[in-house]
Amino acid sequence: MDIILLENNLESAEGDSTTIYLDDKGNPTGGKGHLILPTDINPATGVVYKVGDFVPAYQIEAWFVADVDTAKKPNREYPAD
Repeated sequence: MDIILLENNLESAEGDSTTIYLDDKGNPTGGKGHLILPTDINPATGVVYKVGDFVPAYQIEAWFVADVDTAKKPNREYPAD
């Protein structure tokens, strides 16, 4: 898998947001299309990221790496629409 091509395609499709926003389905999202999970704790506040929160570059990259690893796993489950 060409990780650079994947990253570029994701940035084109999803953007690369340093602010948490609601996606087209109303889900809190940040970085390169990362769905905010209950485990995504904002170190500045100590609680889960919420719409409008700033996301540092290191966190965006960590989410991207984790999301790619998840996407590469066979038999993974997708969130319900």
